[in-house]
Amino acid sequence: MTTREIRFIGGFGLFHGWLIALLTYTGTEPLGGPGIFAPIALVLAGGMVSAVAFIAVPQRHLKALSAATDALLVAAACLVLAAFLAPSPAVILACCGVCGLLCGALHCLYGLASLAFPKHDFARIIALATIVASAIAIAALLVGEHLAAFWQALVLVALPLSAAFILKAAPAASPSATPSPAATAKVRTAAAPDAPEKVPGRFLRLLLAILLLGIVCRTCDVFTSARFTGLTLSSVALFVSHIAAAGLLMAALGFARKHGGLAFFYRLALPCAGAGFVILALPDGGASAFWVAAVLLVGAGFEVIILVAWVLTAFAAQVSARPARYFGLYALVTYTAMLAGRLVNLAILPYASHHAAFLGLACIVALVVVALVVLPEDQVCLFEESLRLSQEERAEGAVHRERCAAFAAAHGLTERETEVLELLARGRTLKVVAERLTISKGTAGTHIANIYRKCDVHAQQDLIDLFEKFAG
Repeated sequence: MTTREIRFIGGFGLFHGWLIALLTYTGTEPLGGPGIFAPIALVLAGGMVSAVAFIAVPQRHLKALSAATDALLVAAACLVLAAFLAPSPAVILACCGVCGLLCGALHCLYGLASLAFPKHDFARIIALATIVASAIAIAALLVGEHLAAFWQALVLVALPLSAAFILKAAPAASPSATPSPAATAKVRTAAAPDAPEKVPGRFLRLLLAILLLGIVCRTCDVFTSARFTGLTLSSVALFVSHIAAAGLLMAALGFARKHGGLAFFYRLALPCAGAGFVILALPDGGASAFWVAAVLLVGAGFEVIILVAWVLTAFAAQVSARPARYFGLYALVTYTAMLAGRLVNLAILPYASHHAAFLGLACIVALVVVALVVLPEDQVCLFEESLRLSQEERAEGAVHRERCAAFAAAHGLTERETEVLELLARGRTLKVVAERLTISKGTAGTHIANIYRKCDVHAQQDLIDLFEKFAG
């Protein structure tokens, strides 16, 4: 492991651990208290605002956002000390809002910093950072309750300062980290000169899945709140599950590459979380050990999906001319899911003890909808496969699509027939066409027959010859 990797893992782990500690302490005195929602809501809303800034601001202005983050860091440190040492409602709310803005900014800047690493290292590095962050979170939970206000304040000041210092000290962790200009220009010119870059539909489906799963998995907090007088045990179990999930991801990376890539982990994660919700929905009276096991299952399943989503986001950002937009979208969805989950918790907490079975069933139904409708496993596989292409392969693919579009227009092919043509012209078989386009073999055969008829050919090789002659 290189020094640069160690620096990034430590810095990102410190940042993530700080976010968790911040959300933990905003639920206790003096920043908040049991049942007080406003401080936590302000932290999450601040993160959403910063994420929107990274989505909207052009790539050339990212240095201005980096400078603004430095100002937020200083303001957050001062407000945290003031909120703990001389608390007042106005200071506490201002502290939470500014800390939230800083969270969102550091989230996106560390995402951009990750682009300095090769694609094949993304999963391992993010998994190690998750282990560091979860260890810090456990320490914050176990030790933080026994610390005086002054020491809690120092923790909340030292963690982001350390994370920001590490980010600044890393030469490759610049906010302007982007794909090489020449490679990006080649892809964009081949695809559509001067056209605005669109976010891939599969990435939007990934974000929707994260949003829904984030809200659903926050329901786990409702069950534990209704059954435990103190949440330390269940919270520690949750972060232990994150460490287990990250360890599994690292241990099984080699195996996964041969059996579906990241989709292999996605395939395991949803049933794991579903099993946890089944246990949580059992009637009262069961052993606490079962509930802790359920928290472990739900936490591990969701964390694996989060890790997969982060790696796919990094893949998508690395081949984009505006990588900050992808990390901004990811951060926006993450904080929105957390905020919406907290709101759902407040709404259903009074009914959690009496309607546990119904709530558990609702969570399982939501998981099934995500697995079958929002983001099926094959979509994860296709998305990863497309993002692993090199810049040169992407440029070549864009040129091929342009030629196929021109050929299709000349022969009156439909949009779906054009998609089939793109595969046939590369020598792909009927079976591959059906798998890639997620259609039946019969439907694929019908499209192929229509293409042959319109092009006045009788075999795939004849079609390839005609296409190559047309393309020149």
